[in-house]
Amino acid sequence: MIAYTIINGICSRDISPNMNGLGYDIVRFGRPLWGSHWQSAEHTEQTKFKDIILLAKFKLLGGMNQWDQDAKMKSKAALAVIACIATLYISPISSVAHDLVKSHMATLIAIDDDRKNHLIIYPSEPVLAEAALEVLSENGAERGMLMELDAVNKFSGILDAGIQGELVVRLLFLCAWRRLICLERNNVNKVCIKYFYSCHHLHQLILFYLFCKISFSVRRPVLNFLEELFEQKFPKDEFTYLQDFEVGFTHFILLTEELDISTLHSIWNRRGAMHFKNNQKGSDFGLVIRHKANKEHLGILSVQVSGITVSVEYSNLRQRN
Repeated sequence: MIAYTIINGICSRDISPNMNGLGYDIVRFGRPLWGSHWQSAEHTEQTKFKDIILLAKFKLLGGMNQWDQDAKMKSKAALAVIACIATLYISPISSVAHDLVKSHMATLIAIDDDRKNHLIIYPSEPVLAEAALEVLSENGAERGMLMELDAVNKFSGILDAGIQGELVVRLLFLCAWRRLICLERNNVNKVCIKYFYSCHHLHQLILFYLFCKISFSVRRPVLNFLEELFEQKFPKDEFTYLQDFEVGFTHFILLTEELDISTLHSIWNRRGAMHFKNNQKGSDFGLVIRHKANKEHLGILSVQVSGITVSVEYSNLRQRN
């Protein structure tokens, strides 16, 4: 049995205690707040990462510890959590847009002269995405937030109603990834300790269970994720071309530039999945996958919402000059 260090619920096999480990790989992206906390805090790397995610969760929820702590704010908290992982479009004419910038970490990119219409986005930010998945993993939170999203979509006119199918599939993929990691969290590690009784040679084996909280920003085998997504086993001999590939994502990134190998590497490092622009031929979004041994060998799981058809192709893109 492999021994792991467990500090504050974070497992050492997934948060490496150095500047090149998973924790630093996440906090170095996004707003400088995360990086400054990482550099200034005098704690272990595991503790710093845990504290940063807790801070991000607190800010994402508008200064609350639970998303439904305030009945008046819970719909905005739900929108914020889903928007930062699933590229949710918020109408600029709604008052919610202003509140999301003010209290829920949204980014303001344009405002009209009357200061009434706010064009906002949630850009790629791995720390916020990690915090959002933590919120969704709380008891009953995912169902409650999706109900709030459905109510907002039906009655308020805040969301873009034209892309509901694509949004649902993105949420299904995120939920499958979250379930996969939560299953690992729920599996306990057994440690056997031999206890000797005094005055004689009799002994007893005592089992101890160590809980290991794995980050959502890890990488896992592609086939493991697909089996969780479709809830069925995949014949290994029919998918040998995927056996040596890993996948890992915490949020979707809306692509605004031509896809090439440099962009793929950037999305992979950010733990992102690709949300293609509307009406792109053949694909609605895609997941970046990487070979376990050959780190330069990237591929794409391209997804088309029509029939939820999943096709696989390996990247053969030129590096930018």
